[in-house]
Amino acid sequence: MSDNNHTTGLGTLASRIGKTTLGALENRGELLAVEWQQEKARLTQLLILSIGLMFLGMLGALLLTATIIFLFPE
Repeated sequence: MSDNNHTTGLGTLASRIGKTTLGALENRGELLAVEWQQEKARLTQLLILSIGLMFLGMLGALLLTATIIFLFPE
């Protein structure tokens, strides 16, 4: 009869722990890369919205100035 008793040695355990640690580090690295891309997209969106807000604010100030000039001529 063959003996099916599988004993794991210290080298096998160290290999498994190393693979698990490497997998976890790779997973965290990918997660960091995805979060970095999302932050760049949010920052780009914020920049575009702030430029649009400044443009509309200046347009509003110009419209207010023109309204005052036309309401109160000399």
